[in-house]
Amino acid sequence: MSRHKFRVYLAGPISGCNDSQKHKWRDEIKQRFGKDMDFIDPTETQKTSSYAAVKNDIDSVEAADGLLVNMWRESIGSAFGIVHAHRNGRPVAVADPNHMNNTTLKFYATVIEETPTQAANVLLRILHANANWTVIKSGRRSDEEFNREKLVEAIRGACRGARRNGIVAPVLLLPRIIERLTDSDHKLGKQLPTKLINDAVLASLKELEADPDYAPAVKGVADAWRRRRDAKRASPIGKSARKTASNSRDKVVFAGKKAHATIWGKTVKRLDDIPSPDARAAFQAVWKVAGITRIALGQFGHREERATVGIWVGASKQASVIEGKLFDKGEKGTLQTFQVRTQHAQNTASVLRGIIDKLKAAGYWAG
Repeated sequence: MSRHKFRVYLAGPISGCNDSQKHKWRDEIKQRFGKDMDFIDPTETQKTSSYAAVKNDIDSVEAADGLLVNMWRESIGSAFGIVHAHRNGRPVAVADPNHMNNTTLKFYATVIEETPTQAANVLLRILHANANWTVIKSGRRSDEEFNREKLVEAIRGACRGARRNGIVAPVLLLPRIIERLTDSDHKLGKQLPTKLINDAVLASLKELEADPDYAPAVKGVADAWRRRRDAKRASPIGKSARKTASNSRDKVVFAGKKAHATIWGKTVKRLDDIPSPDARAAFQAVWKVAGITRIALGQFGHREERATVGIWVGASKQASVIEGKLFDKGEKGTLQTFQVRTQHAQNTASVLRGIIDKLKAAGYWAG
């Protein structure tokens, strides 16, 4: 990842708390760590219903790079957030100032410290440790940024294949895998060959299989992981999908409802069909984000205009969809709408975040 700051969700008790209990520790963390972190603060969001509150918490956890939890007392909402963070591969740093020493909390927390400041320091080190890792793909597949969420989803897929619990096993596995990748002598700087990741997964599974306490939770997962890996290598569909997912300029997958439905007055099926160099570069920045299956071009016209070429993207009401607008001066208009289709609905928030980061880095963000 190339961002300057990490997004951190500030979880902790809210219901039944006074203003000082809700805001004091959060304000101190913001002041101390604002240079390195942007914060998602649930106390700043107005919730009109229990549904709105829960949905906001889910979206916020998915939009964060990690969770900082001040568990100075038991909190149902914070506990839910911790579990959901692990389902999506987010590291969780917990402050336990009153030494509750809760067994469940110990299992799900990535790290537990005594104070929020100590926990934030450790979380920042964890986030920096994985930042800018690049996965080196074999064959013609393009390299991509390392994605903890994608790794967890692959582990959960193997768990489903082995009929194991899709939450417990990843919680056990992910810290071991990350530690092996961090300490590996085969890592080339911040570059990770796919074989290295695969070996780290299997070695971590072997370690858990040898422990009587953990063996039942991961029974058969290693075999399921190998089957998934082998099927992906052998399947013609898998090979086609990997070629489609390539980030090279001429392999961006476009789709439109009808011919000439673009501001450039022509059908666009590939990146080189777009006559505007800046528009091509902007779409290329979008396509570099992992988890995108295609870009569907939509309506166009003159409703909006910008002085320079740029893209805006935002959340959609449809699952697995991100809404987008490209601003350019074409033969038939200045605004080209599009949708980004994502591979997994639960990953859409992180894909959206990644697109914005890529556009900002490339100088094409029109937010």
